[in-house]
Amino acid sequence: MSTINSNGQDGTRSLADELKLESERLQLLAKELKEREEADAEMRANYPYFKEFVYARLREQFERELLPDTVTDLEEIARQEGARPIDEAFLRELRGDQEGA
Repeated sequence: MSTINSNGQDGTRSLADELKLESERLQLLAKELKEREEADAEMRANYPYFKEFVYARLREQFERELLPDTVTDLEEIARQEGARPIDEAFLRELRGDQEGA
């Protein structure tokens, strides 16, 4: 049974075309899903090695950036960094602000 739509086209044919397009779209989605599943499987297989690699690099960086073992006094670290002593007027001002709050 063939019907004519408002555009004067055969409605049955346009339905078949729509089904064909939908079928092609679903096939494309299935292909993309399969590719993603394969990529996910590869990442999961390599994850332990990748995690090991990243942790090793972070550990190396952390060890390079650690303070020397000989420096444990905060005042010594402050002197090495060029810190200046806190001014007494500044401390009084801080204490006053805290009391007023």
